[in-house]
Amino acid sequence: MTHTTRYRIEGMHCASCVARVESALRKLPGVIDAAVNLATNEARIQHADDPPSEVISAVEAVGYRASLRPEAVDSSTLPSDVADTFRFRDFARPAAPALAVVVLAYFVESVPLAPVWMLLLATLVLYTSGREFFINAARSLRHAALDMDVLVALG
Repeated sequence: MTHTTRYRIEGMHCASCVARVESALRKLPGVIDAAVNLATNEARIQHADDPPSEVISAVEAVGYRASLRPEAVDSSTLPSDVADTFRFRDFARPAAPALAVVVLAYFVESVPLAPVWMLLLATLVLYTSGREFFINAARSLRHAALDMDVLVALG
C-alpha cells in the first residue's frame, strides 16, 4: 500500500528548479514517485511505508528549503493580504529612485553631474528591485546549477 506525503518547497522559480527537486526526491530510497508543483510550491511524494527521513536534507542539498506540509492546512483559505502587501512594497521601494532617473534624464543638461546621479540612482533601483535575483543566482551557482535567476542576474 502506498502513502502520499506533501512537503512545502520554498525558493523555486522556474521549471529547472522543479526538475532539480523532482530528480533529487526520486533518487531517495523508498520513494515510488515524486511530483513537484511550481504554482503551489508543493512536492507530493508517494512512498511504501514511512516517509523517507532524508527528504528535507535532499531538497536542501539542491538549494531549496523544504518542510512537512500538514494535511489540515488548505492553501486556498490562507489570506493573501500579507503577500500582496509585500509585493506592493517591493514594487514601491524602487519606484522613487526610478522616477528620479526619468526626471534627471529629461533635464540632463541643467543638472550638474547628471550622469553620475543617474548611475547612482539606477544602481539603487537595480539592487532594490533585483536583489532577490542576485541572491538566488548566487545560491544556484553554489549548487552548480544554472536557472532563470542566473540568466536574469547576468543580463
